[in-house]
Amino acid sequence: MLRSSFSAIGVLLLILITTTLSVLHAHGNLWSLLGPTDQLQSGLFSGHINLPNFNPKSASVEHPATDYLNEILAFGPRPFSSKSNIKVADMIVNKLESWKSQYDFNGQRLKVERDQSTVIDGPFPLPPQSLNTSYSLSLDSIIAQVMGSCDINGGIDCPKLLVSMHYDAVVGTPGVSDDGIAVAVSLEMIRSLVADDFPTLPYTIIFFFNNAEECGLLGARQFVHHDLYKNVRASINLEGGGSGGQALLFRASDSRMVSAYAKSAYIPVASVIGNDLMSLGLVDSRTDYGVYSLNGGSGLDIAFFRYRYFYHTKLDAWYEGYMKSIIHMADSALKTTISLINDEEFMTKRSRGKSSVVFWSELYGFMPVVGYELYKASSIILMLWAGFLSVYGFGTGFNFVRANHRYVKNFGAFDIISRSIFGVLGSVLLPVCAVAVVDKIRPMTVYGNPLSTRVLICLLSLVGALLPFVVVPSVFTSTRPTVIHQRLLNWHLAQLVLLISWLPFSVLIVFSSFYSIGLFYSHAAFIFFGCAAISFEWFFDRRWFGQQSKQDESEKSPSTTAGAADIVSRAKHHSDQLYNPNWMRAISLSLALPLLTATMTLYTMLLGLEPTLIDGTPTIAVSVITSLFSSVISVSILPFVLTSPKSIQASISVCVAIILMSILRLLGGPHTLFSGVVVPPFAPQTPVKLFSKFEVDLSAPSTPATTFAFTSCSLAIPYLVPHIFPNSSGIECASVSKRTTRCEVDAARIGLPRERLPSIARALDVLDERRVDADTWLVSVRSAYGRVCFAQGIENDGEWGSGGYPFSVWPGGVSQQSVYEDSRTLGRAMAYHHRMNEVATFTVKVHRAMVEELGVHTLEVRVGCFVDDLGYFPAWEHLQTRYLPDWAVLQGPGNGGVTLFKTFELDL
Repeated sequence: MLRSSFSAIGVLLLILITTTLSVLHAHGNLWSLLGPTDQLQSGLFSGHINLPNFNPKSASVEHPATDYLNEILAFGPRPFSSKSNIKVADMIVNKLESWKSQYDFNGQRLKVERDQSTVIDGPFPLPPQSLNTSYSLSLDSIIAQVMGSCDINGGIDCPKLLVSMHYDAVVGTPGVSDDGIAVAVSLEMIRSLVADDFPTLPYTIIFFFNNAEECGLLGARQFVHHDLYKNVRASINLEGGGSGGQALLFRASDSRMVSAYAKSAYIPVASVIGNDLMSLGLVDSRTDYGVYSLNGGSGLDIAFFRYRYFYHTKLDAWYEGYMKSIIHMADSALKTTISLINDEEFMTKRSRGKSSVVFWSELYGFMPVVGYELYKASSIILMLWAGFLSVYGFGTGFNFVRANHRYVKNFGAFDIISRSIFGVLGSVLLPVCAVAVVDKIRPMTVYGNPLSTRVLICLLSLVGALLPFVVVPSVFTSTRPTVIHQRLLNWHLAQLVLLISWLPFSVLIVFSSFYSIGLFYSHAAFIFFGCAAISFEWFFDRRWFGQQSKQDESEKSPSTTAGAADIVSRAKHHSDQLYNPNWMRAISLSLALPLLTATMTLYTMLLGLEPTLIDGTPTIAVSVITSLFSSVISVSILPFVLTSPKSIQASISVCVAIILMSILRLLGGPHTLFSGVVVPPFAPQTPVKLFSKFEVDLSAPSTPATTFAFTSCSLAIPYLVPHIFPNSSGIECASVSKRTTRCEVDAARIGLPRERLPSIARALDVLDERRVDADTWLVSVRSAYGRVCFAQGIENDGEWGSGGYPFSVWPGGVSQQSVYEDSRTLGRAMAYHHRMNEVATFTVKVHRAMVEELGVHTLEVRVGCFVDDLGYFPAWEHLQTRYLPDWAVLQGPGNGGVTLFKTFELDL
């Protein structure tokens, strides 16, 4: 009965973990686990930043950076090609100049530069859509230097530390997390560092407020050409990949920087999972960190990831919980920056850290940082340790059976090993298969119901681990351990099952470590603490187990009787006291910390994985990764479940009941099943995001044609269209890749209002379109309502991009051709200006030999500009508020929310 109770407790513990993860993920109330909020507040900035007394129950208390954030948000959405973007830049410069006047009387502490220079940039590996695009960049980025003593004293080539963030946002979003908080925090950091009571730093910190990050990381791409960048020792990139929560260190390329963060941040929150998931291609997310890394810089990437469902939508707006987000990012960024800038060896490159490390944060302020060489060695030792214990356990188990064959049932090594291996496979594959089937029946239900999915995966993982021991009778189901000897043997065999189940995970850890993948560190924690606990029990607490010689049934000597009586006495002692208090300590050691590690790992991983289903991450990939983590928890509680047939039956019964409820919830409930009506699996808390763009063809200015299209990284979108648009007759959807669907909507048919541009002529003014020679044309264009213009050749059914284009397009005149080495890759040219209504000139040059080979006689060229002030285009808000249900939300692009263009035909 006692063991049945513990098996039930084990199952309930697993349910509690998954439920807690879901609650934390949904409501973000993780701060209570990290300590009192007043301690969080009192530990920040060491007095250099004037923080008010913070009361978590008060909504009126504000962090100083909140004032700057409110000013930014007052301008509204601030995509690059908007007036709000220019106003935010003016506000940042005015703040910096005022602090320069207030604190920097001799003009040496703070330097401010508004970089409006022009940089020509060709094809770039990030992001992929830029591979065939040439750029002219004049982005209006802002560079603030908090000068260090090395530069103040006239040092040559003084090293610098870069703190990077971006002040632009995508179309239609307030951009609080992405990246308003980082801008506000950086402004307060600058004010604090140049204040009178802060000592001069040894080296210069560059605060780079870059622009057009949402347009393809263009601000960072421009800055790496700047003279200041050649002396940048390392970078700290502050980003937003969600909507609030804690600022997570999710990527790093230098162990010394990670160690500085771990030692400096009051509450470090970090995980190497981001590094690994992105390197494996499971999460498609790009930040400026990638640009700096490609240009040889060490760095940290710190971002918000909670509420990723709201990322890049109008829902990324202010709420009270952001106060703690501001405090956490401010503390992490400032303290890490100060720690690095004062590290003489790091800044002068006399000591460079390792390029790859395994790091994660657990408990309260505890953050291990492990180099991969040590991680590899430790992984191999763990694998050998678990293997040795398995062999030793079989030996002692067989000895115990031989010595007590009258009281116990024999077992086979192959039987235990095969069942354990199949248990591991079942714990991973059963949840994956179930999720795949459910997602096939009701597409995207995994995305829309994260709680039910999580519970389903975790409990199916436990059932899958138990099935090999239940389907075919095993020693655990065919024996009634009423005899004390059989109880001890069953417990010993359950520990053997655990060790053998850990062996595949240990092999996986070793294999992944050789490829610098450290996301299985929580599995290593289970194996380490579990092997330590089992070793303690076998070699210290229960070292007598299996050390007895075989007892002859005819032998009745007093010594033999006394020996048997001693075994029974010890066994009874173990049984009556739940294998004695030392066993309880061993179980606490083996499960408590690994469970915490796995819990935090799952929480961190799900922040990034679950919502990326709508960004293109396959459902099967999410379920596999999640199952790999839930399975190690499932197999680790097997010893509690495999104690008696009653405990096994009770555990499976509880799991199956909850699994059926979860599946019913995922499939839409009884109403959906019996009525046959497909109900979209979304809610306001987990909305489906539609990546949206409007296009206005002004080739005939008197009758402009407006087209609206939305794209989703899911092939399931077409079945949602009737639920989104009641009159869906004017909507055509087609898959544009293996995972992406694009739907084109006739704006006039569904009743969307037309543009409110004061003047169509000023919205897109084509100044010049002329032929320079037989193979070259020049086109000039400008817009009074935007500062991004483009020219691109129209592909022939999408066939040109793969083998090169029969033309090249670049910004500027004919003389710019020498900038591009492989001009045949350029099918589009973009010109970004720091002012509205600036003329953009493009050159189109035909490759005559390729044209003749393809038999092309004409070439269509599209020329246009982007207008991202949505006040000029009410159709966006009209669509969001009047047409879309509350479970759907528009996701804006970095620029080009409204594309105005004209099409020309060039006679070749």
